[in-house]
Amino acid sequence: MTRYTWLPIFNKIQKGCTCFGMTVNALLVPLIIFKSPKDLDLYKYMMIYIACFEIFFGCVELLTIPDFFTKGSSFFVMVDPRKTIIPQGWIQSADCKDLLVD
Repeated sequence: MTRYTWLPIFNKIQKGCTCFGMTVNALLVPLIIFKSPKDLDLYKYMMIYIACFEIFFGCVELLTIPDFFTKGSSFFVMVDPRKTIIPQGWIQSADCKDLLVD
């Protein structure tokens, strides 16, 4: 089997794992807030921050549909604007291309 026959299966697994991770982190935040011991103190806030960051990153991943490439020890993440759900203007604003001087 070639790489291209595995690609649709891999994409579905990736989206499924992303949704699963977002669900688990969304369930984890109230558990950390209400069920964790009081002596965790600042560590509790760090766990909440990490869980919220993972939820945010999962949303970004589902909206942008990134492509991952590896070559040797290099790792690249690229986003094809034609495959994203986000409008082109928002992508350019996030990329700060509006600030470039011609």
